[in-house]
Amino acid sequence: MKINERLLFTLYILGALCVLCGALGKIQHWNNAPGIMFVGLLFCAIFSVLALLEIHQSNKINFQQKILWTFGFIFFNGVAGIYYLLKARKELL
Repeated sequence: MKINERLLFTLYILGALCVLCGALGKIQHWNNAPGIMFVGLLFCAIFSVLALLEIHQSNKINFQQKILWTFGFIFFNGVAGIYYLLKARKELL
C-alpha cells in the first residue's frame, strides 16, 4: 500500500511545527499552547502509523529491519521520520 507522498510530508511538517509552536507557547505561558501541542502530537502519531504501515507491508526488507524501523519510530520519531521521507522511502517501496 503506497500512501501519497505529499500527505506524508504534510503530516510530518504540520506535526513538527505544531509541536514546536506548542512548546514555545508553554514556555511563554500561552493559554492555548497545550491544545496546539496536542494537535501536533496527533499529526505526528498519524504520520508514524501511516509510515509504519508502509514499512510493514513492504516486501523489499526482512522482518528484522521492520522491527528496527518500528523501534526507530517509537524512540526517535523525528529523526526516523525525516530519514524515512528523504531517503529510505524510495528504497522500501
